[in-house]
Amino acid sequence: FEEPFRTEVVRFPGCEGEAVRQVEVDARGRVVQYVREGRFGGRRLEITHGFLPGGRLDAVRVRSVDAPGDALDARALGLSFPGRAEEAGIDAPPRCGR
Repeated sequence: FEEPFRTEVVRFPGCEGEAVRQVEVDARGRVVQYVREGRFGGRRLEITHGFLPGGRLDAVRVRSVDAPGDALDARALGLSFPGRAEEAGIDAPPRCGR
């Protein structure tokens, strides 16, 4: 039986690339999922980063908040993302650019 994840949310007023950050951590405090919402090229996007138990980035999914069926490619958009869970904690500096 595994305990549910804890969700933490922080807002960054005035930060274009990361207005909202949501981080899910497991019972040991490890980041499991990091979601940021921001505006890129005039579009509001939600970028979800999933991490493996060892902390390595597993997958990145991008969706348009304004047009939810669009499949988007994070690399084609030039988005930056953390390579390890340690870089995606609730206290990490905001990603105000891409």
